Amino acid sequence: MPLLPKIFKNGIALQTGSDNILNYTDKNKLPNLFGRTYFINCTVIIKQLIKKNKK
Repeated sequence: MPLLPKIFKNGIALQTGSDNILNYTDKNKLPNLFGRTYFINCTVIIKQLIKKNKK
């Protein structure tokens, strides 16, 4: 369940989230399903960086 990203003025966006929040696992039917997973995503918006550097 990703959350809305936080976009900073310098052209960087950060996003955090988690998947399988209830930690459901069934090793007999879904052996490749891990438990709870957390993630952090960092995105650099190049268009915004170029625009800022031209000023």
